Amino acid sequence: MSGVIYKRIPRPAARAVELARALPVADLVEAMHALVGQVALVDAGIRPVQQRQHAAGPAITSLNHPGDNCMIYPAIATAQPGDMLMISSQGSVFGPVFGDTTALECRTRGLAGTVADGSVRDLADILDHRYPLWARHVSASHPEKSVPGSVNVPIVIGGVLVYPGDVVAADDDGVIVLPRARALEIATLAHARRESDVAVRARIAAGESIVDIKGFGAALASKGVQEVDGTWLHTST
Repeated sequence: MSGVIYKRIPRPAARAVELARALPVADLVEAMHALVGQVALVDAGIRPVQQRQHAAGPAITSLNHPGDNCMIYPAIATAQPGDMLMISSQGSVFGPVFGDTTALECRTRGLAGTVADGSVRDLADILDHRYPLWARHVSASHPEKSVPGSVNVPIVIGGVLVYPGDVVAADDDGVIVLPRARALEIATLAHARRESDVAVRARIAAGESIVDIKGFGAALASKGVQEVDGTWLHTST
């Protein structure tokens, strides 16, 4: 089995990355839904190993054979500060693809974070350093370093096709992949939605009801939903 290492990736618009770093994943999902649906949301089996983390950046991809992590090292070597390391070992629970020494190198090189569709280990050290990490499994098993894969080629993470240079954002809610060609458009829409939500929150804090602000009452009435000034126990007799 042979592989290939591409040392460079197509770079997304800097503004797209800047906005993605400032926005919750949920806002990016909502903005993307209006364009291409939620097909870019990584499945919920990939979770943050530590809460209160947020990271975003261009995707550096590492394709590994299940149980083997030899391709993460050249992948890290191609990364620039602010990049997101995206690792696929096809969801394998055995053979962790990421641990404390690789987390140290990633932090030293200024990477934004790592998403692993596979297992990770050495969580105590990673948590101590608060390195942003999302993974499918945690396992103390032994990873091989003998089967070549590829670096900076398209890979699948949590059911989502990730191209090198796509903008990846991750937080407590999940991980989303913004296609590089549309990342700025999506992030700009999400930013506008966030600004609108700020105004809504201010009105709620002032005592208004979200039912009135969003017009939910009228919308439900138009669908035939009735309001009854009483309990479900009331009778007509």
